[in-house]
Amino acid sequence: MIMWAMSDRVIPRSLRMIEGFGVNTFRLIDAKGKPTFVKFHWRPKLGMQSVLWDEAVKINGADPDFHRRDLFEAIEADNFPEWDFGVQLFDEQQAASFDFDVLDPTQARARRTRAIGDCRRMVLNPNQDNFFAETEQIAFCPANIVPGTDFSNDPLLQGRLFSYLDTQLIRLGGPNFKEIRSTNRNAHGANLQRDGHMQMRVARSRVNYEPNTLAREAPRADLSRGLHGADAGRERRHDAHPS
Repeated sequence: MIMWAMSDRVIPRSLRMIEGFGVNTFRLIDAKGKPTFVKFHWRPKLGMQSVLWDEAVKINGADPDFHRRDLFEAIEADNFPEWDFGVQLFDEQQAASFDFDVLDPTQARARRTRAIGDCRRMVLNPNQDNFFAETEQIAFCPANIVPGTDFSNDPLLQGRLFSYLDTQLIRLGGPNFKEIRSTNRNAHGANLQRDGHMQMRVARSRVNYEPNTLAREAPRADLSRGLHGADAGRERRHDAHPS
């Protein structure tokens, strides 16, 4: 990892040519409850390209905003940057056969050990109107997972599961940071969280806890489906801000 970080390989030719791979190891759980270790990867469609140190000095000396300008102008010209999202899978027996610990976040050799299967893609097709409102207020947290995903014993991941939330509570002003539009613009959660500091919606539910006997139509916790309920969609529409 240190050799990687200190090499010319990590001086990108363009932000559109950056390769990303997850430091942490997660687990995927199938319908039968069988776990499989997984590492996530982003691979640029343009390929990973780098420059040497003396080239980087010349580029940034001539134009300190080169990378931002390059990305912005590519999107404006409809040359949308695109990445393949890949998963690298291995079970516990395979992990035990490696000559390194797959839960060690400083190890990058696992990428050579198991093939990466592409399953999705990401395309950057808009430029932001307001960098702060649309980027700096986004709150990512590894504790937010979808059904079928689980955590491993990766020690760095275990620390991040609670520390990221602590950071967002301070950085974004309190427990209701999830209501900020940049964080909650595409999907409004069906839950009973309400009121409190910097709340940005008026909840119409009679209760703020679950289980309860006062609002049987409210979202209910389910191990396989998360929070769900017959009235959940209607409640989301009531509480959502107009776009």
